[in-house]
Amino acid sequence: MITLIAVAPGLVGASASPLVGSELRPGPSTWRRIAAVIDGQAVLQAASGGTSFWLGDARGVRRVGSEGVAQRTFHRGPVHDLTLVPAAWKRSGGVLAATDDGLYRIEPGRDSQRFTALPGATADRIHRLAVAGSVVVAATDAGLIISSDGVIWRSLATGLPKAPATAVALRLRGDGLECLAVIEGRVWRVGLQTDGQTWKAVASARQVVPRRASDEVPVDVHLPGRESEGLEVVVYSDWFAVRSPGANAGSNPWRRLDPGLPPGLSIRRLERIRDRWWIATDRGLFFAAEVKGPWRRAASPLGAADVSALAAVAGSLYAVGAGGLWKQELWERGVALARASEPARIRIGWETDPPIQLVQRVAIEFLELEGRWVDDMRAGVRRRGWLPRVTLRAGLERERESNVDFDQSFSSGAVRYLVDRDRGRSDDFDLSLSFTWDLADLAYHPEQVDVSVEARQLLKLRDDVLDELNQLYFERQRVLVELSARSDLSAGERMQLRLRAAELAAGIDAWTGGWFSRSR
Repeated sequence: MITLIAVAPGLVGASASPLVGSELRPGPSTWRRIAAVIDGQAVLQAASGGTSFWLGDARGVRRVGSEGVAQRTFHRGPVHDLTLVPAAWKRSGGVLAATDDGLYRIEPGRDSQRFTALPGATADRIHRLAVAGSVVVAATDAGLIISSDGVIWRSLATGLPKAPATAVALRLRGDGLECLAVIEGRVWRVGLQTDGQTWKAVASARQVVPRRASDEVPVDVHLPGRESEGLEVVVYSDWFAVRSPGANAGSNPWRRLDPGLPPGLSIRRLERIRDRWWIATDRGLFFAAEVKGPWRRAASPLGAADVSALAAVAGSLYAVGAGGLWKQELWERGVALARASEPARIRIGWETDPPIQLVQRVAIEFLELEGRWVDDMRAGVRRRGWLPRVTLRAGLERERESNVDFDQSFSSGAVRYLVDRDRGRSDDFDLSLSFTWDLADLAYHPEQVDVSVEARQLLKLRDDVLDELNQLYFERQRVLVELSARSDLSAGERMQLRLRAAELAAGIDAWTGGWFSRSR
């Protein structure tokens, strides 16, 4: 089973030894930092099957393996939310990404697809996504939009304001759907029904939710699962409004709930995962068995850090926070979900080092030697032949003319003097815009040679880096093997070997940005 939370800051610690009689209780700090470069706030989405997950940040979306090796598949950001493509959709697989530039479908091995026919003039900015069965509802600047196949998107405008929607939750309810959304800073409930082809809003009502100030806007909403009669929760910056299933219909069913969190923090999101409630804040993650608390802080270093995303994948928790990506084994009810039947053992010496293949991949990513920029340059050179040379010319010509003629005449016995003057001016303007194509560049652009030279230099540099990395890595392995295998070494000799191992580790850290030491 895969469970995820796409949240903002916060996470939970887990005990390093089996627990008895409790679920997911935090223990000593067992977080292990893994390689990934995070740009700004991030969201996580567990992939369908396997041990990988999707990570979205300010630069786009990456597919991340269990040890943090990331391959960027989408280069537009920031990404505000991710959700799996429903299995009932045609060509299921991949994720949907909500961005400022629209809604995208991202699949491994395929070009990203942008949904271009979204209803509403401002629907391109997507804030949140919610999924129930085959239905996806997106909260956009144009309000709520819905699709059950990924082909046709419709606006949920019946009875709702045409204003920005910033949060949304969705669940199956009977033979229809129930939606809770924040639109224009207010909470709305929407009932949805289908005629077999399209989903339509059949009932909508604004919820009278208590607020401390007239301009206070909810940051998140939560609905229980299908047919569940659990709490509905509206999340504000540091408190909740909750609605119990048995609330009296004759009065306002919403009531205020103070979770008793430390002052000064801001809640980003509320989630329920593995029978626990989780609050993600800008100053750490808190968890409790019930919404009313008591709330407990997660283990260090993420318990007091700004954590922007959390996902549970194949028995491990992954979190973005404290400046990086972190991993922790997940325990539940005293049994480890990963390798639960294996006896615990302590890894010493060379066994604690990550494999050389992973070290190489991390170093290549850290030094940006993957070669993607070479591919971008090649693509740019191929497109350059279609770009014209634009020439703009402007001219102004002015002419001024002035003439004076003097004449003398004798008429009727008198001499007469005649003066004839004339003046003239002319202004000529000309403006020209020309486009020139060199069609020969379409067949072969001269700068392709420069790109090929850069590519060969990149390959040579990458080979040199990997050669140096291999020497450092395996020399360190030989030192560690000698240190652990020989019992006849003196204290001074053992100290020298440890110093040599630390020196080699520092060399590897220089190539991996410090990842090597953090991963051990």
